[in-house]
Amino acid sequence: MFTGIIKDVGLVRAKPSGLDKARLTVASTKLTPEMKVGDSTSVNGVCLTCEAIQGYEFSAFLHSETLKATNLGGLRDKARVNLELPLKAGEPLSGHFVLGHVDTTLKVVSLTCEAGMEESSLVCELPRVFRHFAFPQASIALNGVSLTVREVRGECFSVSLIPFTLENTNLGQLKSGDFLNCEFDLMIKSVYHSLMAVHKTQAISFE
Repeated sequence: MFTGIIKDVGLVRAKPSGLDKARLTVASTKLTPEMKVGDSTSVNGVCLTCEAIQGYEFSAFLHSETLKATNLGGLRDKARVNLELPLKAGEPLSGHFVLGHVDTTLKVVSLTCEAGMEESSLVCELPRVFRHFAFPQASIALNGVSLTVREVRGECFSVSLIPFTLENTNLGQLKSGDFLNCEFDLMIKSVYHSLMAVHKTQAISFE
């Protein structure tokens, strides 16, 4: 379980090169000393298991489904990735509950960063199949960052990014056409699926 509060931005040292060599190696001088083999770690919002540690670098195996469903398979050498260690019992929940189970990748439409602005606007595409999970004030995790949906318009939605987020995550480097890992809020998904189950049960009972 994570919170969407990024603790460090790591540097990709070795990227996946195929299903037979699907391992990702990331350097983090801040977090690696706190890790041990077998620990879970959020990398760009994806929950991975640490398989090896060498110095300030850790490695994790990427399953074929992870390569297909997230943006980790398309990372470039020296790419910057958002990192977070799991939430410990008793720690404050500063963001929202994030499992590290990515629902989809979303294409960036625009990132408006103008000098003197208190906040910037990130606009992403929103496929119709996911529209019931995104609405104003809903929580959402993009590349592992806990954010709040500001507006939904047509086939897109927007979130606001404060200067701290731009400086301390990899969201400030985004360009139009990039893809972000997206995990919609767990509680919203749970309520939706529960209501759908009730609806189907009632529909069957009336037949």
